[in-house]
Parts: sequence; C-alpha cells; structure tokens
Amino acid sequence: PETYRVSVMDGSDPIRSWTVNSPSTTYTATQQDADFGALPETFAFTIEQLSTSLGPGAAHSGVFP
Repeated sequence: PETYRVSVMDGSDPIRSWTVNSPSTTYTATQQDADFGALPETFAFTIEQLSTSLGPGAAHSGVFP
C-alpha cells in the first residue's frame, strides 16, 4: 500500500503533518484557521512517499494555490 507524509509549513517550520494512504488529501479551512489564525492567502507544503523498507523518499514541495 502507498503511504505519504504531508507537512504544511510556516516558513521553514512544519506546523502540521499527517500521513495518508492515497496520493490525495484535504487540508480543511478549519485546520488552516487553527494553524495560521486565519485563512492564509498561500501556504507551503511538502510531500514524501514512505516505505517500510527504505524510509521516506525525497520530499517534494509546493505552494498552494
């Protein structure tokens, strides 16, 4: 099964991380408000595919929207 770790960043610091078992996830408005104190115009994130035998793969990053 596929497993991914998603991290939302505040600058260079992760402020929320979670794992998912599919290549999609949702970061809700409620979660964003809790993390940033308001809905941010943009936020950065990283995604890593996790392997039980090899550990985390290379992190890929992006900015939403």
